[in-house]
Amino acid sequence: MQHQLKAGKNSRRLSQSQRIMIVIAVMALVVFYAVFFIFPIGYALTGSFFNWMPTKRVFSFVGLENYRKIFEQSTLGLAMGNTLVFTVVVTLGRTLLGLFFAALIYSMRRGRVLFRTIYFIPVITSTVAVSMVWKWMYEPSNGPLNYYLSLAGIAPQRFLIDSSQAMWCVMAMTIWKETGYAMVMYMAGMTGIPGTLYEAAEMDGCTHWQAFRYITFPLLKTTTEFILLTSFVTYCQTFTQIDLMTKGGPGKASYTMVYYLYQEAFGNNRFGRASAIAFVLFAVILVFSVLQLRITRTKEAEKHA
Repeated sequence: MQHQLKAGKNSRRLSQSQRIMIVIAVMALVVFYAVFFIFPIGYALTGSFFNWMPTKRVFSFVGLENYRKIFEQSTLGLAMGNTLVFTVVVTLGRTLLGLFFAALIYSMRRGRVLFRTIYFIPVITSTVAVSMVWKWMYEPSNGPLNYYLSLAGIAPQRFLIDSSQAMWCVMAMTIWKETGYAMVMYMAGMTGIPGTLYEAAEMDGCTHWQAFRYITFPLLKTTTEFILLTSFVTYCQTFTQIDLMTKGGPGKASYTMVYYLYQEAFGNNRFGRASAIAFVLFAVILVFSVLQLRITRTKEAEKHA
């Protein structure tokens, strides 16, 4: 009896220690997010209402002046337009190519793992390394792309130093690098589709295209929505490849919102204005994300109605 009582006390002590560990873990997580997420966001929001120039130790309240200034500048509209075009083109290119390669590789009986690995390697490769390699490939005088174009009888292109081509060149590189992620997500979704559906479709005389159109693609709807939403949020914040490949040029032809923010903060030492740009970008992403979620929920409600 005494032994059982001691065992009960030990179990209660153990549960208490577990509760203490849980409290410590939760508090550590709260402190981490407060220090590295909530405080910086709050400080940046506050700074957007100030003339904030750290190198000159200036931090004076100006109200909505920073927001008024950026909306008066043509650079904001240019950067927002470039960001929207970049986001839409790369998102659609990545999604469509990812779906195409996923369907192609999934239909293979052999070599599925090999090709999946090959297409996924660019995703895990450093964006800095990929950007520098593609920048060399786009080199007008010594790059391999112009060499192969000359073999095909096509005149040399200026690529990154041409204002009409620079953004498209960066988008092509980004699609090439990121397609593997969408492909892997689609392949994961395809593994969850029951094989009996395809067997039934084959018995009914469906072609491969009809099976894909009426079975595979509709059942990958959730995967597609996830890829589209995450891609939109990610590519609205594109910076690394723009900075390394074009520096926002030629001129401001490839300026994006994040590069514009970077230039205002570290190029012009206007951190207050840069903070205002950051929250304008945040508002745009939030609006589009909410709209997409509402459209998805509306379609789901109509489907179950």
